[in-house]
Amino acid sequence: MTGEEFREAIYKVGMTQTAAARFFGVNETSLRRWISGKYPIPEPVAMLLKTMHRYSLTPENVLRYTNRNQE
Repeated sequence: MTGEEFREAIYKVGMTQTAAARFFGVNETSLRRWISGKYPIPEPVAMLLKTMHRYSLTPENVLRYTNRNQE
């Protein structure tokens, strides 16, 4: 997944960059580096985003399904 694909994917599942950073447990600087291509996007992150998009899952759905507390 390229940085541009990542950026588009987070918006398609209804997240802002700030929300995506919080959801993936990274700071916004790291997220921006993924988008810019400076850092590679971790494969589990890419896989989760692809799955969320394919099955129309929102971040709230994922958190509910994994029993993770929402902040």
